[in-house]
This record gives sequence, C-alpha cells and structure tokens, in this order.
Amino acid sequence: MGGVGKTSLARAYAERHLDDYDVVWWVRAEDRETLDAEYRSLLELVRPVSEATLVRDAVQAANLWLSQHKQPWLLVLDNVSNAAALRGLYPAKGNGHVLVTSQSTGTWPAGVHAVAPLGTEAAVELLTTVSQDEDADTAAELADELDGLPLALTQAASFTATTGIDLTTYLRLYRARSADLLADGQPDDYPHTVATTWLLAIERLTDPAREVLDTIAYLAPDAIPTSLLHPLFDDELTLLRAIGDLRSHSLITRGPDTTITVHRLVQAATRHRHGDGLRHANRARDLVAIALPDPVLTLTTMKTWRDLHSHVLAVGERLPDDPETFDLFLRQAHLYDDMDHPRAAATQIDALVARMTPSLGPESDRVLRARSLSATSVHAYDPARAKELFADLVRIQGDLFGADHLDTLVSRHELGRCHYSLGEFERASELFGPVAFARSRLLGPRAYLTLISRSCDADCATALGRFDEAIATYRDVAAIATAEFGEADIRTIWLHLFYADAVGEAGDPGAARDLHEFLLDQLREQRGPFDTTTIGMHLSLAKWTAIAGNPTRAAHLMFSMLAALRGAQGRKSPLVKQFEEGLHAIKTGQARAMPGKSARRR
Repeated sequence: MGGVGKTSLARAYAERHLDDYDVVWWVRAEDRETLDAEYRSLLELVRPVSEATLVRDAVQAANLWLSQHKQPWLLVLDNVSNAAALRGLYPAKGNGHVLVTSQSTGTWPAGVHAVAPLGTEAAVELLTTVSQDEDADTAAELADELDGLPLALTQAASFTATTGIDLTTYLRLYRARSADLLADGQPDDYPHTVATTWLLAIERLTDPAREVLDTIAYLAPDAIPTSLLHPLFDDELTLLRAIGDLRSHSLITRGPDTTITVHRLVQAATRHRHGDGLRHANRARDLVAIALPDPVLTLTTMKTWRDLHSHVLAVGERLPDDPETFDLFLRQAHLYDDMDHPRAAATQIDALVARMTPSLGPESDRVLRARSLSATSVHAYDPARAKELFADLVRIQGDLFGADHLDTLVSRHELGRCHYSLGEFERASELFGPVAFARSRLLGPRAYLTLISRSCDADCATALGRFDEAIATYRDVAAIATAEFGEADIRTIWLHLFYADAVGEAGDPGAARDLHEFLLDQLREQRGPFDTTTIGMHLSLAKWTAIAGNPTRAAHLMFSMLAALRGAQGRKSPLVKQFEEGLHAIKTGQARAMPGKSARRR
C-alpha cells in the first residue's frame, strides 16, 4: 500500500550497500513519458556526453551498457505501475541486481517481498526518537492508531517535534480529528491515518506553506522545480520559508537539484480536502503554462520542457475539458514537434482533438488549430497525406473565418509547404506569395510569420531557377530578421539556412560553404552539437565544402559525424544511412547529388 515505506526501504538498501556495487542507479518509473530522461542521465555519466545525446532510445542503450558492465550494479525501479510495465526497463542479463517497488500485487518475474506496516516496537522507536518524547506507552497507543504506517508515523513525530507538544497531546488531537475524517468518508486511495496526520499538520502551517501544498497536490509528485512556484509570491524568501515549513512537518522532501517531492498520498489527502479542487488545479495549470517554453526551442528551453513534461500530464488529468486546458496540451504537443518527434506530436494532438471536440465543437477555432498542427507534424513523414489534410482545413476555415484569417493563413502556408515537398513548386509559389502579402498586412512586414512566407516563396524561386529573384528576397528577409531578432536568434538562423543553399546553387559555393559554417556554429550554440537540426547542417556544409574545391575536408566532416552516429544509433539508423550515402557521394566526386537543402523546421 502507499505510505508503507517501499521507496524508503529501497533507498535504505541502496545506501547501505553502496560499497557492494560499482554502479547504483535510481529510476522514477511511475511515468513512462519521463523514462528516457531517467536513463539518459545514466548514459551521460558512463559514456561521452556527445554519444549519450545522440542516442535515440536511451532506455535500451542504458540497459545494453549495464548488461555488458563487468562490475556489479544495482538498478532501482521505483513505483512501477504493474508487472507489464517492467517490459524493457531492465537488462535481460548482466552482473547486477534489479530492485522494483510497486503497489501492484500482480504476478512478477522474480521474488516478491510484501512490505508490511511497522511492528509496535519499531513504530515506538520511530515516534520517540523523532519526537524526542520518551513516553513509550503513549507512543505504542499512537502507533496502534496509525496502523504502523511509516508515512503517518513520520508526519506525527515531525509534528510533535516542530510544534513542541508531547505525544499525549498529539494522540488526543488525532483521535478527535480521525473521527471527523472517518465520518467524512475519505477516498479509497489513501488511508485515514495519512489524512488525519496531514490534517493536524496543515492547521499549523503558515498561509504560504498551505498555498504551496494546495498547488503541488495537482502536479506530478516527483521532481517539482521550485522555480515553477515562484509566481505564487512576490519574493523568493517567502517561497523558501514556505518550503521549509512543509519540510519541517515531513509533508515534502528535497529532491534532486532545486526540486521538491511530495508523497502521492499527501497529494490525495490534499485534493480530498479541496472537494472539486478546480481553483487549485487551475492555479497549478497556470503556473505550468507560465513556465512551459514556447517554440522555437533552444538547448536551454529543451531542458525546461523535459523538466515540466510530467507536470503538464499530471495537471491535465485533474482539469475539465475547457479552452485553457486545451491550449496547454496543444502547446505541449507543439513542443514535441519542435523536439523532432512528429509522430508523437500528431498522436497526442489527435487524442486531444477527440477529447475536446465534444465540449468545444468540431468547428471551434481551437479544434481546427489543433488539426492544423497535427497535419504539420504528419508533413514530416507523409507530405502527401498532409496535403490532403491541409486542403480540407483551408476549405473549412475559409468558409468559417475567411481566407485571410490568421488561422486560415497558417493552413494555406502549410499547404504550400506540402506542394513544395512534393516538387510542385509553381503551385507552392501561388500559395506562399498571397499568404506573405496577407500576413504583412495583418501582422506587419517585419513579423516572423511574414518573413517565413516570403522565405518559402524564395525557396520556390530557387527551385525554379530564378536565383536573382530568390537571393534578393533572402537578403531582405535575413536583414530584417537580424535587425528584429538578433544575429544569434534561432529564428534568424533558420531564415538564413535556405539562403545559404541558394547562394551555392546560383554559382558561389565558397560563399555557401562559409555561410553554412557560420550557421552551424550558431546552431551548436543554440540547440547543442547533437540536436538533429545541427546534425543535418553537417550534410549541407560538407556538400558545399566539396563543391568549393576541398573534398578531403568535406569527407573528414562527414566521417567524424558518422563515427559518432554509428556508435550512438547503430548502423541501421536512417540518419546513419544518409551520412553514409553523403560520404560516398563526396568520395566519388558526386557531391552535387547530395540533398541540396538544409534541415529546417517551419
């Protein structure tokens, strides 16, 4: 059961036997969405960070490393939902131990050790030691009232130590409150022992501490960034004091880095006290929405997104199907797409549309906007299907909102991108030009979306051989972007990428090479050396380096990246194949046959 001390027992074993293992690694296994980050952190310690960053399946790669590690290791999988969820989470062989905690009583692949509540003697020792009250008889009575549940015992002892009361007084207060709570009928997912000890503690909390607890009850229980809670108060000191108050009552614990952790039973008891809890859930959602980064992601904001991902999912479970919840989940899916996970983004959005359509209506601007984003993700792997989706959206949005509505313009622009991907350059240009004009009129000529449409129109001109026209547009767009956003801004970098290719296609491969080298340095700074966009830039740089007369250096660029990719993703990876084909093209003097466009997200 929850609160019986499974995690504490696992942690105590790991700490006691640290010297028996070469590697001890703890995985919070409750949320499958965060498993990649849990295992990737291990990889970053045992392999070069450059390789660890490249790995596509961090869980598989980490377990492969463990299976081959000759020294003893311990892998702790904490709070696994059930035996089926264990699949793929630990090595099939190796010189190690796997320790799993779970509330499930199903059939497990190894020995099961049921964790029972503490016996009277151990419970009395815990209560008297922490409370510093040596009244063993009263401690025994209290231990019996608390059913020996370690979470409740710890909270009770901490309460007495913090408030200065004795165990006799606490027992009297507990019995009075317990009757109230039993009459109230608490939910089945936590015992009344936890609810009562929690209720006694909360009455002594300061208002800021209570506000923090009321808010984090709706987030994921583990690794809650304290920075997420800053908007609750006018100054950071108030927040720090509130966190200290909660810790002194054992209602939260300190997590890794600058995070806190709250037991899920304490969360359940807190939510029960709130009733429907809508106000507190909305506040948690608003805090996550404030902290969640916007596309376009940089290396720094990628980490923020990973840190918040589980909290977005958790808060969404407690919220009604309203527009604000819809917007939060749509932003989350958009960030999936920006992290180069288009299939995951499309799947999430389609599920969101199915969930929200009954309450918002099929012709809601939010639902249609989500369908547009889903089609954008589909475009990454099936442009023909995306073209059909966008053609349908343009018709619907045009009828509802008008051809020049901002949402309709997004779909018209994306329809143009589909035509471009399919080699239908004339038709694409017929879409990009009017969209650029409409966006300029509505948003201004220097708006990012206006510049994107103008740049796409220049892409079409390049593809059709109208290089002078294209380069003139690219230069104007690049100059505006640099002035508006700065030279190092990721938006400016993206708007320069096709310009660099066009310069080469127009007959100046040296200039194309130099511009790609500059942009690659900028991408390394913004997205990191092994982001997929950064990796893709090596193909274009190598191509123009070879065409400009230095195939040896081009081959060296390709081989260096290829060696890292093979080690991280395996020889069958599509990205590895692409680099192998590029390297072959350079060695055989066919560099112009390499893909002529840099990777770019729109």
